[in-house]
Amino acid sequence: MHGMKYSLLFTSLILLAACGGRTPTDNTTTNHFYAPIAGTIVAADSTPIEEDGLNDFYYSVIISSTDSSNEGYYALDAAYGPNEAHTLLAYPKLDREITPAIKLDDIPYSYIAGFYFAGSDTFKDYARVSAKRVGPMNTQIEVRYIKTYFMDSTIKK
Repeated sequence: MHGMKYSLLFTSLILLAACGGRTPTDNTTTNHFYAPIAGTIVAADSTPIEEDGLNDFYYSVIISSTDSSNEGYYALDAAYGPNEAHTLLAYPKLDREITPAIKLDDIPYSYIAGFYFAGSDTFKDYARVSAKRVGPMNTQIEVRYIKTYFMDSTIKK
């Protein structure tokens, strides 16, 4: 796909299963989240590197599932041309299922990694993944958490 921006938004491979965990003394139902098989790409996007007229390089960000995605840990891979960075993104543990996603940021060569709550179409910013030149031959790729989320444990059921 030379010269063409491609985008792969979230693939609908996340499954939700509700288990009836009722006992005679417990009136709560336990919902379990099942992440996609490790290695499944759940969000990806790329943009061409405009300043590089010689090569056909892109800045790309990919979020994929891991063996620990059921606990909220997803692999984050970023590449600025031939330079790559790999890390784990630790999503917050909330009282609702979340779907990892990314969107293009206003800052050049920057994406926002975030998520959607199950049943909502409001994107929640979580971390910024950005790349920049730090000299004639070096590129820095950085991930910074920009917002935090928490569960309100004071709600009585």
